Formats: sequence, structure tokens, C-alpha cells
Amino acid sequence: MVDVVLTRTQRKTPTVIHPGFKISRIRSFYMRKVKFTQQTIDEKLGAILQDFPRLDDIHPFYADLMNVLYDRDHFKLALAQVNTAKNLVQGRVGCRPHWSGWRRFFLATGGPLA
Repeated sequence: MVDVVLTRTQRKTPTVIHPGFKISRIRSFYMRKVKFTQQTIDEKLGAILQDFPRLDDIHPFYADLMNVLYDRDHFKLALAQVNTAKNLVQGRVGCRPHWSGWRRFFLATGGPLA
């Protein structure tokens, strides 16, 4: 999923930063990438949660088979963890990058802010 999201972000957002750009333009460039990545991950996790069938709604045979192959409680916990990850990506914690951390990163790697 990470490869798919990052590839899509690379294809759908601008990719070139020139050394002469103002810091505000560079910030908006990376914020656009971060927000697009956040949106794409949110869509992918939402699709996973919606596509999985509810155990209460499926035929009893398949519910028993699921319980034998993969414990029902573990299945529900795994879906709950995916839902928690989706909520974190939606913005309660994520998508607020610390620009000073990014600046230190670029200074260390010789990127566009160096």
C-alpha cells in the first residue's frame, strides 16, 4: 500500500523544487504533497474497512469458517487497528509537519533548503 500511495503522490503532485524558490513556496509545495498523501492513505484504509464483510452479516457457515481459520476476536481487533490508523491519518495527529524538523532534514541532506 505504501508503494502505491507514494507512486500516486509522485504522479499527481508537482515534483521539482528550484534553489531560488522562497521558503513559503517550498512549504506549500511539501504541504501539498503531505495533504495529498494523507488523503490517498485515508481513501485506501477506508476502502479496506468498507470492503471487509461484517461477521454478523455473513452466512453462518462462513462465520464459523472465519472463526476457525482466524479467530473472530483477532479479526475484529485487526479491523479496529486499521480504523485507528485511518483516524490518525485523517488529521487528529497527522498532517501537521514540523517545519523546523524538515529544515534540519534538508540541511543535513543538502536538499533545497540547505
